[in-house]
Amino acid sequence: MPMTSWIRLRPYSSAPRAGERGVVLILTLFIILITYALVTQMTLGTAVASQTTINNSRRMQMKSATVAAADQFMEHLTSDPSAGGDAQGMAADAAGLAGASEAMGGFGSEDGGAEGEVTEGEAPAEEADSLMDAWAKPMRIQIGEIQITAWAEDENAKFNLLSLISEDEDYRDIARRRFESILDRLRDEHDEDLSSADASIIADQLLEWLEGQTRDENYPYPLRKSTPEEQTHASIYCPEELLLLADVNEDLYFDQKLDDELFALGLESVFTVWTSLAFQPPDSDGQSAGASEEEATPQGAAEAAMEDSLASEEPIADAVEQAIPAEGGFSGAAEGDDGIGALVNINTAPRPVVEGILSEIGIPWTIITDILENRNEVDEEALLSMEDEAADQDFAEMELAQSRYGDLEQVPLRYLNTLEDLEEVGSWASLDEEQKQDVYDAFGVKSDVFSVFIYARMPPGDWQPEYRYDEPPGPVLRLRGVYYRRSTADGVKMIPLQAWHEVPFTRWRIPDFQDDLEPFVAPEF
Repeated sequence: MPMTSWIRLRPYSSAPRAGERGVVLILTLFIILITYALVTQMTLGTAVASQTTINNSRRMQMKSATVAAADQFMEHLTSDPSAGGDAQGMAADAAGLAGASEAMGGFGSEDGGAEGEVTEGEAPAEEADSLMDAWAKPMRIQIGEIQITAWAEDENAKFNLLSLISEDEDYRDIARRRFESILDRLRDEHDEDLSSADASIIADQLLEWLEGQTRDENYPYPLRKSTPEEQTHASIYCPEELLLLADVNEDLYFDQKLDDELFALGLESVFTVWTSLAFQPPDSDGQSAGASEEEATPQGAAEAAMEDSLASEEPIADAVEQAIPAEGGFSGAAEGDDGIGALVNINTAPRPVVEGILSEIGIPWTIITDILENRNEVDEEALLSMEDEAADQDFAEMELAQSRYGDLEQVPLRYLNTLEDLEEVGSWASLDEEQKQDVYDAFGVKSDVFSVFIYARMPPGDWQPEYRYDEPPGPVLRLRGVYYRRSTADGVKMIPLQAWHEVPFTRWRIPDFQDDLEPFVAPEF
């Protein structure tokens, strides 16, 4: 028999090499890391999308709330009699803010009432405008979670930059000296003080800009409807154009908070272009003649355009422009009272403006100090009147006023009803008649152009300010619009000069003597 070889098959076993074990571990680790990264990315992406949606929702709510608050504030500004110092002037008819709830789809307001018209009102009494007027006080409005602050700053308190290109050569020279004098005193008591040489350099740069010497393809002449064929100057359409000058940066243009209780004023607080206005009726073809530097637009159309643009994310200025009827202006606006013009309101002008203009005129510093101190003294007669009114005020009115302005009563300060009241200030009577007349030619006591500020916030419920210029954390929307308050045969009309637009910083009312302020106490609403 043939011999058969039997081969026993045994399972092959070989110990894995150390290198293979390491590769498996590394691959496993990579898979874990990739999975973790994907899960993390999905989690973060979902969280970001959720937060973005929440932020957009809050922003839309704040925009809707600002529209309602702006309407109500503009109504009060229209009907304000410029009598000064009464919180009820702004608190009356506050129930009309219930319209905010409807504007926001039921979000917020607890009171009922109808929304007021903004465009027209009773003509204000011929009295002086001052910082004691209701429009100058920050008015607080609570709509649900949204806290709104509304107040106005009169542009007549500032020096008009268009004076630098006046057709009158002598007036141009005076305007330049006053411009430099204001700059020289802008930050006198701070480290950022400007010297006379700095002021002169900035004046040269501004004149080059105004006269068109620095215009090129990047900064061409702005187009106008009525641009003459031979344009002699470029003018300036808003104070923010100062930021285009070589020696003007944001730190100089905007007010700077130096610490919790101290501010350094910026160029935005002392200069304007909005107070030299002129009106001309439409041409026979229904088109505007374009006589003014600032085009007046219909109030109703502008407000409607603002609401549409807020809802659609369309630029506010574009929406307002599209809403302006072709004839320009609105009925009766061109036949109103003459504007105040470039006269500076001595009651509301910031300290550097008062000091700069008066010192250029040649008024002694002792009298300048007397004028500033006079408007910071307590008005005893007004104080007694306030006490009598408070005694007659019922609980509901007091509660409403406190909800708008807090529990801290503002002490009424003195102001000038007419420039002739300067005769009672210090040693004013010692000045010669020529100097007095120069002051009368430069200053006034009324205002008709206002920057209206609306701030909407969602602060934590238990937040309280710890210092004077403290701001709450959380989302914020800051809006500004410039309006001309014009008295016409049909009543007072608020004519928008600059549409509502967002601003980067909160504006504060800065007192003349910051070092003399009493310790800060947070108001309770």
